[in-house]
Amino acid sequence: MPRGFADRSMRRRTAADRAVWPGAAFVVEALILLVFLAGCLAVFMQLFGDANETGRQNVQLEEAVELASNRAERFAADPLAGMGEPGEGGAYASADETDDGLTVICEVVPEPLSAGVLYRASIAVTADGEEVFSLATARYVAGAAGVADVQGGGANG
Repeated sequence: MPRGFADRSMRRRTAADRAVWPGAAFVVEALILLVFLAGCLAVFMQLFGDANETGRQNVQLEEAVELASNRAERFAADPLAGMGEPGEGGAYASADETDDGLTVICEVVPEPLSAGVLYRASIAVTADGEEVFSLATARYVAGAAGVADVQGGGANG
């Protein structure tokens, strides 16, 4: 046997011979997995936050659509219901606030015609000054000579 081989096999292992710890690969792999898990967690938290915000906006939009359609139905039944005195250009306006922080703004503009009055309504629902939803509708009231004649509402005067 060569002399170098016998010397190495007979002597005791020292710290220099075992410089690499056998569990080092496990620790490195665990750290890599931990970094990957933290990155995934950050991405998912951002996605959940965006989904929560989108859900809140959808609920607000749904409430705004319901409020606007309710106001449009009131307008269809009586174009000047809930309106005060006419403002500039003969337009009527009203603003109703809800408990949810939404404001329903309705502006009705009467247009006298030869055989009646055409009422045009613009309905907007706002939250904190920002428009959430709006719609426009109109109703024709036949047989009315002018705006003052149909103040009571309805097709028959």
